[in-house]
Amino acid sequence: IIFWKTTFNSFFHYVFKLFILLIIWYNLLKAYFNKTYIVLIIYMMPKKIVFISGVFNIIHPGHIRLIKYAKSLNCKIYVGVLSDKILGNRSQLNEKLRLDQAKLINLIDKCFLMEENIKYYLNLYKPKYVLKGKEHENNYNIEKKNN
Repeated sequence: IIFWKTTFNSFFHYVFKLFILLIIWYNLLKAYFNKTYIVLIIYMMPKKIVFISGVFNIIHPGHIRLIKYAKSLNCKIYVGVLSDKILGNRSQLNEKLRLDQAKLINLIDKCFLMEENIKYYLNLYKPKYVLKGKEHENNYNIEKKNN
């Protein structure tokens, strides 16, 4: 029986876990008294998500350090590469090249092109953590408002 921690700490998830445990105990008791086979239920809760977004013109050691730190949190890593539409003329490489080079980092679980604003993706994936590099520490970060 495998249980994973979840980012969804609602009452209904706890009730569901209790329901699963009752089914497991029922099967164990039934097997003990009736000498039948035990049915094991594997209940997998979603893993936590770390969300990282950026331009990724050139993948540098700071990006790798950030992604390694995200992996150390034992979470799935979702990386959003900002599209040319969002960046305007701030991009040195086109979006396809930037997305392709980010996808080459095998620590990343999901890599995608961000064509909407960051609020859209935060609501879509509901990450447990949002990571940014130290250079963004004193900047306005919309992610702080969502917490």
